Amino acid sequence: MLFKISIYFQPFLLVSSLLIIAPAVQAQTRSIEPLNRHFINIAPEDSVNIAFLKISTELSDSLKIIRYYDLSNRIIKKETIGYNPDGGYREKTVQEYDSLGDLVSLHIQNLENQLSITTYYFPDSSNNCNTNSLRKEA
Repeated sequence: MLFKISIYFQPFLLVSSLLIIAPAVQAQTRSIEPLNRHFINIAPEDSVNIAFLKISTELSDSLKIIRYYDLSNRIIKKETIGYNPDGGYREKTVQEYDSLGDLVSLHIQNLENQLSITTYYFPDSSNNCNTNSLRKEA
């Protein structure tokens, strides 16, 4: 009798466990698009004019990451569009890199009121990246 009860409970346990786990699973979409030297989308068949690749990843309803790579697989730019929990608004962050992969600029934009700030990073004389774009004057 105990064996028959467990057979009847198996579908119930399976369905109930799927209902508990299903909300925790999030879909992730990814697309790869070829771009020309002006960062404009082109057809994948147009391999002569491909200069960059744009990889878009949508992690959730509120977070999207777009990365731009050159043909040597070096990152050129990274855009992040998402919700800023500290400020309570949607923001867009754009990070631009040089050919060595060092950060050149960081642009943060509030998408609700279009206010933005840009920070530029300059290499100092010893080839180390100076992370302070605001310099103190003596």
